Amino acid sequence: IEMERGENMNFIYCYMMQNGVSEEKARDHVKTLIRNSWNKFNKSIAENYDRAPVIVNVALILTRCVHRIYQYGDWFGIQSQENKDCLKSILEPIPM
Repeated sequence: IEMERGENMNFIYCYMMQNGVSEEKARDHVKTLIRNSWNKFNKSIAENYDRAPVIVNVALILTRCVHRIYQYGDWFGIQSQENKDCLKSILEPIPM
């Protein structure tokens, strides 16, 4: 998908070349890395929520939006309702 968008190099391509695996195997590896990162992040959220709920919520919202931006590409060309909702969640005032 990234190569179709005109990108020259990306993690999946580099992983394929370095490890001699198919694109499917490389994508599975990336999905595993993302899943493991989310698990660590969610554990950290759960452990720290009572101490600083506002900061934890901001971190969670920003992380979700960045993940969505990376996962679905260019937000300037694709203005879906999901993208708008994600941006709105960043810009709305945080209740104190």
